[in-house]
Amino acid sequence: MAGVPREHTDWMLRRFTGRTTRLLFDDYVSEPFDIVDGYDQGDPGSVLYYLFYNTPLARIDPNSGIYIDDYHGLAIRDTLLETTQKVQDLVTRQGGADKCVGESSRSSADSMRTSRNVPEYSPGVLTQPELSPGPP
Repeated sequence: MAGVPREHTDWMLRRFTGRTTRLLFDDYVSEPFDIVDGYDQGDPGSVLYYLFYNTPLARIDPNSGIYIDDYHGLAIRDTLLETTQKVQDLVTRQGGADKCVGESSRSSADSMRTSRNVPEYSPGVLTQPELSPGPP
């Protein structure tokens, strides 16, 4: 994997080694069996894995490109409200998430919201601020 530090490729190999799963349906539970390839559905690293794997294909023909039908990003702020507001700004402003590609900021657009702070209380029901559509 050209251009990827050895520490990262070693981590990826460890990440996908020794995984098992079981089949569960009705009253049946299978014995564990090895997962020999693939990664977990929804794995946030899937975009990077895709690029590592397919980038050489785009180099074959200088007029070619790579199409990815999903975009993943991460918005991190100090509070859930600030993070939600950042995501709202990115998806509702002129150009939407397309404009944030290549920005050198602490975040990009995504529906994942996280905070560095642990709340002092444990809410019974997690709610989020109302997201309203932005200007057309």
